[in-house]
Amino acid sequence: MQQHAKIIALHVALGWVLGTGFAADSQHAIERVQLMAKVPEPLVVRDWPQLAKQYYELLLNPATRLDGKPLVVLRPDRTSFDIPSWVGGTPADEAFTCLIPVIGANLVGLDPRNLHGFDYVLAAKGWFDERYGVYRHTHDQGGQPVYHADIYGYWAGIQGLMLASQYPGDPDFQRQALATTKAFLRIARGMGCPANADFDALGFNFATGRAAGRPEPMNRLGHAPSVAWPLLIGYHLTGDRAMLDCARAAMQWHIDHPGRYEVSHVMGPLTAVRLNAEYGCSLDLDRVLKTWFGQGDNQRMPWKVTAGMRCGGITCDGLDGADWTGAEHGFHAFAMGSLQGPAWLVPATRYDARYARDIGRYALNAANSARLFQGVGLDWKQQDHKDWKDRWDPQNLLFHEAVTAWSWDSSHRFRPYATGDPVRLGWGGPPIAAADYDAAKQQSFSKTSRNLALYMGNHIGFLGGIVALTDVPGVLRWDCLATDWFHAPAYPTYLLYNPHPTAQTFHTDFGGTSADLYDAVTHEFVQRDVCGPVSLTLAPETAAVIVVAPAGGRLSREGRRTRVDGVVVDYENCGLAPATANGEVWMMPPAAADGRCLRQLFTQPDQWVETRSLVQVLGYADHQLDRQFTDDELRVWLPLIERWGLKFGLEVGAVKQWGTTGAQTFAVERKLWDRFLSLGGRIDALAMDEPLCCVRKDLKKSDAYAVEETANFVALVRKNYPTVRIGDIEPYPFLQREELLAFLDALQARLKELNVRGLDFFRLDVDWNHFTIGNRIYPGNWPDVKQLELACRQRKLPFSLIYWAADYGRMKELNLADDATWYLGVMRQGNDYAFVGGAPDQYVIESWVDAPSAAVPETAEWTFTRSVRDFSNRFVMKQR
Repeated sequence: MQQHAKIIALHVALGWVLGTGFAADSQHAIERVQLMAKVPEPLVVRDWPQLAKQYYELLLNPATRLDGKPLVVLRPDRTSFDIPSWVGGTPADEAFTCLIPVIGANLVGLDPRNLHGFDYVLAAKGWFDERYGVYRHTHDQGGQPVYHADIYGYWAGIQGLMLASQYPGDPDFQRQALATTKAFLRIARGMGCPANADFDALGFNFATGRAAGRPEPMNRLGHAPSVAWPLLIGYHLTGDRAMLDCARAAMQWHIDHPGRYEVSHVMGPLTAVRLNAEYGCSLDLDRVLKTWFGQGDNQRMPWKVTAGMRCGGITCDGLDGADWTGAEHGFHAFAMGSLQGPAWLVPATRYDARYARDIGRYALNAANSARLFQGVGLDWKQQDHKDWKDRWDPQNLLFHEAVTAWSWDSSHRFRPYATGDPVRLGWGGPPIAAADYDAAKQQSFSKTSRNLALYMGNHIGFLGGIVALTDVPGVLRWDCLATDWFHAPAYPTYLLYNPHPTAQTFHTDFGGTSADLYDAVTHEFVQRDVCGPVSLTLAPETAAVIVVAPAGGRLSREGRRTRVDGVVVDYENCGLAPATANGEVWMMPPAAADGRCLRQLFTQPDQWVETRSLVQVLGYADHQLDRQFTDDELRVWLPLIERWGLKFGLEVGAVKQWGTTGAQTFAVERKLWDRFLSLGGRIDALAMDEPLCCVRKDLKKSDAYAVEETANFVALVRKNYPTVRIGDIEPYPFLQREELLAFLDALQARLKELNVRGLDFFRLDVDWNHFTIGNRIYPGNWPDVKQLELACRQRKLPFSLIYWAADYGRMKELNLADDATWYLGVMRQGNDYAFVGGAPDQYVIESWVDAPSAAVPETAEWTFTRSVRDFSNRFVMKQR
């Protein structure tokens, strides 16, 4: 509580505190990241942007000589260049050594088209294989049909696409990019996509259309994302639906058959989250992230991201490489994957900010631990080439190939240890046995550079090109766009994370143009009309995803997305936008006639296309959905909801006669929800059906009982379904405004005591017949409802209002009810509430009566979709 008070004080003194909004509490935990240090010890994050520039200036300068040997050799005769894989080695043309620094130099602001008088970009095009339409690992692989599923094959094609993304005006690169995506479509189809995907292969043979590749067993693990990502790019460039279908199939295979090795899996989360956010897929990002970090079967994930590793008092979390099991847990991490990892994971937060906190924590650890490859913070006993580096690399720019948990000597006593394979295995000299390691290092190889790997360190720009220091140690600014290759139009976007146990105020510069800062984590603008250096405050151990939007831009919403001047700033708004933004529209068709209306929506989707464009949530009562439809029906239908760009909402019990406690009701309800989830549904929101009313009217218990059991129900939902929004429905005027607000305040307070996030919305079920007949027992009116709306807004609780034909029941008793009664009743309520200035955050058009009798078509008179379409156009769109 004392900590909380400090945060509030900062809020008052400095304005908005990032990380204190509703959505900040809905952050998803990544299990392996939770093992990583919150604040690494020691906290030593190098100035990676500056170091990367110095590195590439050194590397790509033909005049550079280290120990008398060059780092790059130009080949003007064939407009090419070679770089040795190891410092002092023979120059060669391996793509992950030569192409990567061309891309990395661009990322850190250098121009490799004219660097030291040479056009490295033009030369890079020479790695393209015109015959098969892909970039190859070496020039002499051109024309060979076998394409390996590893860093010697597919990875070269991915580098070619990175180059094309960096130079969109270059016709050669754009032609090559289209050819590359078509080649990967051939690969995907050869692996059985989209119907029968199977990536248990070593690569692909373009000549035979069958699997083939370099026979290293682990190359079978985790390379499906290496195919899915180019196909995602291909769909972005061409609109070829086959590429989208195959990308989704490849990622689903990866989810169902998790595996990872080297960097073939590294683009998995970004691919999955873009498919979900941009194209309505429902890939399980949690499972993709578990695989990405290496959580699971060691046989399929022998490589992992280090977590909870502290060696010799030094935090070694966030590194990528082999995980050692045995008597003592250890690791053998490599620089390539460790430097590449943040570049592929950080951009995912702009599409799904629910993972921002843990991705920020991982990225900090990766940026902190990467220095170990350079020997920074390690003494002579903890690295192979300290003597050589002191002479030739005093700035510690060059990287050892690996960092291991302990030294190679027999005692393993020096921890951690910067090293590599050549010395130990005998590449370029005699192998060194463990018993001789210390003596041999003293006598000879500490004065050499055999384990300093350019093919690893050349990836430095992928770290240096996306991270920047702030004036608070450990609070880093991560660029979410720089490595989001071929992204849609976007404003500058940055991930920020505060690892400290106290709120931190820091300064950073978002540019010289006036801007409004939008946080995709809290779904709110945090500062308006700022320019130049900005002061921001982050709450303890929280993250923000800041979008730098044009000042005063027009805010609009489209399904899950929030836009400023037409550009997406938030892909997962979750209905938390303020009332001044567009209201969220729910449609909940009648369950009468055994679900006929809902069935029509799924079986005749072309009959309500316009309505669908006006709606954000399709809802239904969970018990009716469970009772009325088979598994076979729901398995086909539920995934359609997200493909249509809609969210899925359920009306549920919380405290009922059949479940008199929150725990009892939850135990019954979760079986229904889990059924829907298993059949492809993605539940966005739960609306509790009148718990206070039920406790008073049916259970005859106190309001305090209603508060306690409703809070217990909400707590169970938050624990077991942390991403799902939950709100309360209560009737009016059966319950008066003062009673409703007292209940809401008590419930929110109780949830806070339980350390549970409060309600996401409050929904009012208005029986407006009472207004018409002047009922003295339950007095009410629309101005009073408007006061309730304002009271909710003061509490930062979105206000939701059900629109329905409250007069239908009485008209039916008089034999005067028909489908027109429904339509006219809904429109009448819309008119009446708009007349008093009503503008709810959620417009819920819901029928629990037996009308309308049909849901479609939207163009016919009195159908349910016609009422939703006309209502939305009249009362929602006109307020936007």
